[in-house]
Amino acid sequence: MIMNPKSIILIAAIGLASIWPVDAADLLVTQYKNDPSGAPYGIALEKGFFRTHGLDITGIISGAGGGSSVRNAMASDLGYGDVTAAPVIAAAEQGQDVKIVGITSRSLADLVLIVMPDSPIRTAADLKGKKFGISNPKSLGEMMGVLVMEKVGLNQGDVQMTALGSLSGALTALENGVVDATSIPVILFRTRGGESKYRVLVSPKDLPLIPSQLGMATGQAIKEWPEKLRAIQAARREGTKFIYEHTDEAIASAVMYTANHLHVKAIVALTESGSTSLWMSRVRSDIPIYAFTRHEATRCRVTLYRGVYPVAYDVTHQGEAFYFSIFHLLLDLELVEEGDSIILTKGELSGVSGGTNSMQILRVTRKK
Repeated sequence: MIMNPKSIILIAAIGLASIWPVDAADLLVTQYKNDPSGAPYGIALEKGFFRTHGLDITGIISGAGGGSSVRNAMASDLGYGDVTAAPVIAAAEQGQDVKIVGITSRSLADLVLIVMPDSPIRTAADLKGKKFGISNPKSLGEMMGVLVMEKVGLNQGDVQMTALGSLSGALTALENGVVDATSIPVILFRTRGGESKYRVLVSPKDLPLIPSQLGMATGQAIKEWPEKLRAIQAARREGTKFIYEHTDEAIASAVMYTANHLHVKAIVALTESGSTSLWMSRVRSDIPIYAFTRHEATRCRVTLYRGVYPVAYDVTHQGEAFYFSIFHLLLDLELVEEGDSIILTKGELSGVSGGTNSMQILRVTRKK
């Protein structure tokens, strides 16, 4: 999972503000449970960057998307939310008191448009006359659907947008034939089976770079506590910087968040020193972490970490065989069952300590 967020601060109100009392508040981020674009907020919360800037953020609420997220952000104590672009623009055009104060994602790189494997839909043009499942009106999924339609020359009304209330609802509707296509984040796509269960019709590389996520604030927030908005943006910026400068630790944090919210069966950390599994162990979770390592000293060390279990393993395969070697070992040790989802962390360079820089969501299977 690769993410390249670059915050562009566009604070709408400029001026001096008095020091505000530190009140506990939750921060709303659209689809925080399913989309990695919210990762900088999670890092900022875990590392205390919000508190450093005078904010007591107690948690991050995952918005349902579309207009629902905008309304909830407007009603929140902060009067701020990280939401999809389309509903913010629509709310402003309708005269609601909202302003864009930052751009937090500049592409749709985390989304895929999918159909079922036996679907007669072969190209985006085949969507004409079909039903397209979305979580909510003006959601990121609907935005992707509209962009795809425009690219192939379809008009508004050529495709029926069907709101299902959630991303999981849209997927269930697709599986049951209620809708013909849908758009979901890659994380959810991988967790629910990926290419083994769905067929990708449009991938991120086929879409233009456009601002897909925005920081929005109410007029009241801009007028009465502009320093809070600056603090949120500053903390998020530090979270983004941390991801780039401490990739292995950031990966560990992202893994634990993903595992806890997507209900994977196990976490497998390919490790030389055991440092990645140490950082993972600091996040409370009931999901077992298996430290796969060739070093006996590392296997002894990780037994001291909460929820971490050592497994003797050396990388001797490449490509598809590499993944099946991990699956077979997990199955042979009866740590997982076939069909379970796991998260795998590893580095691009085998044998390099502190080199973990990627995570993958995989479904365990035996090679036939």
